[in-house]
Amino acid sequence: MIFGTDVSWFQSEKAPPRGPKINWPMLFNLGFRFFYAKASDGMVPDNAHAEHWMNATAAGFVGGSYQFGHPSMDAAQCATFFCNLVKDKLVPGNLRPVIDMESLNVDKKVPDNAGVWTYTWCKQLEALSGIKPIVYSGTYYMQAMLMQCPELKAYIIPAEDFWDAEYHGDNDPMNEPHHDYVAWQYAGNVSPISPVAGASAFTASMADFDRSKEPTLEKLLIKQAA
Repeated sequence: MIFGTDVSWFQSEKAPPRGPKINWPMLFNLGFRFFYAKASDGMVPDNAHAEHWMNATAAGFVGGSYQFGHPSMDAAQCATFFCNLVKDKLVPGNLRPVIDMESLNVDKKVPDNAGVWTYTWCKQLEALSGIKPIVYSGTYYMQAMLMQCPELKAYIIPAEDFWDAEYHGDNDPMNEPHHDYVAWQYAGNVSPISPVAGASAFTASMADFDRSKEPTLEKLLIKQAA
């Protein structure tokens, strides 16, 4: 298995308390190999995206970008905005782009249009970039979206396109391999990697669950165009 993390402005040097939040070389030495950096919250750029890419890739990490989805916004416009924002990262060797679906409505429920919204976003992103994106959400959220929009199944093939955020059990990835997902976020707070006291923790994910061969990031990687 291969371990990774996702980061945003909250783990940046700009976030209080100011200063480094993640010691990327130390994290690499602990066995982490991939990262996802937040590029935007809807159509609001995350101004730490470039910082995370520079620091993580310098330490040897393979990276990807994600957008936090807002079903209250126009899905096609959000996908276009994101694609334009990270177009220099949508190249072979980097990780496939991700849409992060966890936004709730005022009643703290999955929005009624979340499924259609995600389907529209994925179609637009794929049309613009030629890359099939990965959908990140919790299991319950994903099931609700599929009930709303069965067509979304084309973009949530479990072992290919679905990154599951599910914290339960003892959260030991060696005990719960979760073969049905392309990646599994098994922890929401991993510390203390940061050299700064009180700094924000980060999430931990893993990918590639086939223990019969050398682990790779094959399913997460953007492939060379045919």
